[in-house]
Amino acid sequence: MTEPKAPHQNLLFDSLGRRPQQRWIDAHQRREADKAAWFARAAQEVAADMARLEDLLFTRAKWKFAHTMPENPHSYTLRRQWARDWPDGDQDFQWTVQTIRIIADREKFPPSGPYARWYTVLHLRGAKFWPMNFPINYPNGRWCTILINRKPPHLPEDRR
Repeated sequence: MTEPKAPHQNLLFDSLGRRPQQRWIDAHQRREADKAAWFARAAQEVAADMARLEDLLFTRAKWKFAHTMPENPHSYTLRRQWARDWPDGDQDFQWTVQTIRIIADREKFPPSGPYARWYTVLHLRGAKFWPMNFPINYPNGRWCTILINRKPPHLPEDRR
């Protein structure tokens, strides 16, 4: 008689059968600690920052449909448009990207396959927002992250 096998422990391996590396675990713990600290602030501060984030993403930003990716319909807003449209636009863009990176969750897209990548995705009022996976600026100060993406591609309150 054979002995029953122990169930496969999916938590110990990723989808490719690799053991998680310590740097992955450390990065996850840092992200979770930063997110907890952000939400642990005074309730008025958190509410004010969430209102500012919603204002920037839903009211002030101009969204353009990504025609080059019809298989993944979404829109994007450009950093240069923010900088051109209002005086503190670039600082607002940087703050928005940093805030999304702190309070959002990590999601893999597509869910599996050779082209799957991890993104930092914020779910807000029925929409998904995710910035590029690059630093905000290069070391010399030039822009590196130049856009924020959004799904669904069109919302009723969009500015054109």
